[in-house]
Amino acid sequence: MDYIVHLTKIGVQVLKFNADARQYLEEKISTTLHVLRCECYIDADITLEDIFRAVEQDPDLARFLQEWSWCNVHDFHLEARKPASKNVNLTHLEVGKSFEWDDLAAYEIIIFDGVGEPDECGSTHYAINFNPVNEFVHLPVRLRLKEEIWKDHKKLAEAPCTLTLLEVLGGIYWEISFHDSPESRDEFDAKLLQSVQDLEEGRATWEPLEQPKDQVN
Repeated sequence: MDYIVHLTKIGVQVLKFNADARQYLEEKISTTLHVLRCECYIDADITLEDIFRAVEQDPDLARFLQEWSWCNVHDFHLEARKPASKNVNLTHLEVGKSFEWDDLAAYEIIIFDGVGEPDECGSTHYAINFNPVNEFVHLPVRLRLKEEIWKDHKKLAEAPCTLTLLEVLGGIYWEISFHDSPESRDEFDAKLLQSVQDLEEGRATWEPLEQPKDQVN
């Protein structure tokens, strides 16, 4: 690939390989849309806020990501500017790949989640799609360059991988908008918490599943 892309503090930096100099040199482009399928790197200190700002600098890119990721980019950028209401116990955010297959299908997915201390089961990765983005927008974003390989819900191995700019940005905006808008996410979260509270306090009603009519006893 002649081009590579870096996400930096000042935005998206595009580098093109120069055969005479035998190195990558910075290349000016009119829009980031031209390099979406190029290999992407993230500088060590880049936060999610920095990535949001880079997308805002390119209106064509923001409009594309809104359609590609089914995400109202503007609403989440606005939410990111609000003061955080609480601290999240995460050290950083991570974008990676997972390849999974079973008897029915095989597919590759992009994962964007939070990383923190191990829970009671030893897991260090946490879903973030229930949290307002202003609670974790200050965290650094890193790439996981080892793809997890799963079969029948069991992890078999890891393999080296690269991620394109489209995979990185698309994965981020898809995940933060998993529950649609910030308002829809908060409504769903409130209903879920209320259901848990009703169950714990004995207000929930249980209905047995009906036995299939064609089941033979």
